[in-house]
Amino acid sequence: MLNLFKRNKETFEDLEVYDDLEEIEDIESIEEPIIYKEIKDEDTKEDLQNYSLEEDDLSDESLDDFNYDEEPLNYELSNKNRKNKAKLIINIIFFSVIIILSMISIDVISVSRYNKGPFFAIKTKTYKDGGTKEYYGFGYKVIKYNQIQGRRDIELGTYSLKYNATPIDIKDIDLAIEFLESSEETSLKYYKKFLRLSSEIKSINQKENQLVLEYPDEDKKYTFTIYCSMADKNSNIEIFSKKDQVQVLGTVEKFALKDKKNSNRVYLSNCFAETIDQKDIVEID
Repeated sequence: MLNLFKRNKETFEDLEVYDDLEEIEDIESIEEPIIYKEIKDEDTKEDLQNYSLEEDDLSDESLDDFNYDEEPLNYELSNKNRKNKAKLIINIIFFSVIIILSMISIDVISVSRYNKGPFFAIKTKTYKDGGTKEYYGFGYKVIKYNQIQGRRDIELGTYSLKYNATPIDIKDIDLAIEFLESSEETSLKYYKKFLRLSSEIKSINQKENQLVLEYPDEDKKYTFTIYCSMADKNSNIEIFSKKDQVQVLGTVEKFALKDKKNSNRVYLSNCFAETIDQKDIVEID
């Protein structure tokens, strides 16, 4: 106790010396030894030890365990995942569109140019006319005619396309004049149309299963030839003869302008023909 009193006394004397100073630059350097020397009981030591332990808990090693970048990293990963999902969706849509467009192109070309198909359309209806069928695709409709003796072509159009097996009646001379006056417009007007034509047989090509009809003109100006490819292989065209007057059902495939060897002409496909009884022909003055 005597030693403690002496030490405290020295401390008080030191404070008196500092009181004489006009300015104290660092008062904390004086307070620290006073607090340390006054605290001697066991409770205070335990508090200091606890405080020291709490400080250790917040040491650099414990702070190192805390991951400051955890939230930004998670955000970056989630953002990257979103971008990957968006790219995947875009790729799926892109390739789906390519596939659909390819399917449409194949059907359109097959039907319009080659009278084949459709390959990627769904059949929705069958008519009791010999087996005509309707198909629906992506934005288009196909009617595949298969009448017993009538229309046998394939027609392509929009969903508003309607079944129509009624032929357009036209005489050979009328078609010849119309094509002579406006070949391009006439070709577009009758392309893929179902016609009923009356004319005279010029020749019979049994090998090609084809009838050739012609409207003759002495001046050769209006001469018009009609090539009729028969619908059935066993059409028995041998029953016809040259100069017979016949009525033909068929679908227009193309027109052709006259050249040095040929007159103006039209080509029909899937044709049916029958003779016209001369007794039924009535001339009107």
